Amino acid sequence: MVDDFQGMLVVPVGKEMIVFGTVTDQGSISRILRTLEALGMRVESVHRVRELTPQETGDGGFPDTR
Repeated sequence: MVDDFQGMLVVPVGKEMIVFGTVTDQGSISRILRTLEALGMRVESVHRVRELTPQETGDGGFPDTR
């Protein structure tokens, strides 16, 4: 279960949070959604986005949140 969250970035935004990461297969996203639900979290939306370039991320593969 924890392995599905490896390498993900969690950004708190007020009372909510945004989770950024790469999910490589449908099974992983299903497990992630079930885990969040089991923790009492409501998933409001899931979006597929293009892969960001190193210039856009600063270096780590995630949006630069600084």
